[in-house]
Amino acid sequence: ACEAAFAAPSMSLEHFPVIVILGLGYIIFSWCVFMRTGVFHYFFLDYRFKYAPLALLALLALLATFYCMGSLVAGVAQNSWLLKLSIIGLALSTCKWNDPLALPPKVVGQASGKA
Repeated sequence: ACEAAFAAPSMSLEHFPVIVILGLGYIIFSWCVFMRTGVFHYFFLDYRFKYAPLALLALLALLATFYCMGSLVAGVAQNSWLLKLSIIGLALSTCKWNDPLALPPKVVGQASGKA
């Protein structure tokens, strides 16, 4: 967010293959995690899901949409301080803010250190 707000780098569609590579890397990573733990963190990445190919294409379309939107916003932000501040504000709104009055979660089960 700071880079988009202060440096406002140009993003072109020529760089889109990098987004595809990152997306494919995450899919492969999720499969490796599944092989190790037996758990998929997102059902649409599960290759056993009936509509997995469609879900992966939808994920690619979502990545493309966000890349194009980010490219547009970064281009406009080069000349707009209001948009630069909005980018920082939006980034901060996605952060986790700890509530000092919140109760800690109950421990359901912990793995013992025994093998």
